Amino acid sequence: MAYTATKEQKLLYNLYLTDPKNHLRYALGNHCPHPLLIIGLNPSTANQYVRDQTLTRVEEFARRRARGIIMCNLYPLRCTDPDRLPKRADPALVKDNTRCIVSLCQQYAVCEIWAAWGDPIEKRPYLSTCLHRLYEALSPLRINWLKCGSTTRRGHPRHPSRLAYRHRFSPLNMPRYLSYT
Repeated sequence: MAYTATKEQKLLYNLYLTDPKNHLRYALGNHCPHPLLIIGLNPSTANQYVRDQTLTRVEEFARRRARGIIMCNLYPLRCTDPDRLPKRADPALVKDNTRCIVSLCQQYAVCEIWAAWGDPIEKRPYLSTCLHRLYEALSPLRINWLKCGSTTRRGHPRHPSRLAYRHRFSPLNMPRYLSYT
């Protein structure tokens, strides 16, 4: 792990799966039974000591549903702007990311996944491919998929930063959603 905390920093998350250079983040959250697993688009700046805007909002929403969270993404490369994601996916990263998410779901008995990527899923064609592969890999686990609030005008589940706290969780019909993406 490349990040070193200062004495003043408090550990916020005890589950932090990254690469040695901290360019990737596969998962961030807390060990607990039946956490709410959230799938975003790609990780930004949050780590085990520091929340970013997305994690702050995710935690507020997740408190309604579960005792803990695990934040994962369709593509594990850290990038603060989805427009700067590579034009092509690294197949090894996609495979590792999918394997990691499936393993976490099995290990922590995840029964619900919050789809939270928004319209930026359209920025790179491989993001939709990553989602299709992930859904297929998770299908034997019979996990319930959720969205929070209504879908976007383009039909995607909303990103947490685009939600008012009054919004509630509801089922997301993934087979139907995937038939359009």
